Amino acid sequence: MQLLVVWAGGPLYAVEVRSDVTYADVVETLCSC
Repeated sequence: MQLLVVWAGGPLYAVEVRSDVTYADVVETLCSC
């Protein structure tokens, strides 16, 4: 697993990402709310 830091909507999110999860999926998940 890698630790991916994403800047979305202001706050920083530290997300554990599996190798089969793409960056786009992470962004979409964070922005879904």
